[in-house]
Amino acid sequence: MSRNWKLRPYMPLFWDDYDSDTRHLSTEEHGAYFLLIMAYWQTQKPLPNDEKKLARLARLPMCKWKRSSKTLRSFFKETSDVLYHKRIHAELLVAMAKSQKAKEKTQKAVDRANQR
Repeated sequence: MSRNWKLRPYMPLFWDDYDSDTRHLSTEEHGAYFLLIMAYWQTQKPLPNDEKKLARLARLPMCKWKRSSKTLRSFFKETSDVLYHKRIHAELLVAMAKSQKAKEKTQKAVDRANQR
């Protein structure tokens, strides 16, 4: 996923889905998970599959990250290099498509204005 489009200033969050998926999390795990999905959204790419980097993104000391890692990782599909989040990835694709459509509409309007 290339980062050649302007990120919208907000990330869609479907509260019913989030709540039903995360009801078992502690308050600290909610915060850590939210920070992870925000990092995914802001970078527009999967997270690194690296314990130290993930702990830093989640703003947890390593001892707390190790206790919550299995639970938090369960929300992601792991590969050897990255953690992929199905919902965030899908929302990024939607945002990219909307951004591209708006860009094309603006360009058409500029082209029409220049033809006058």
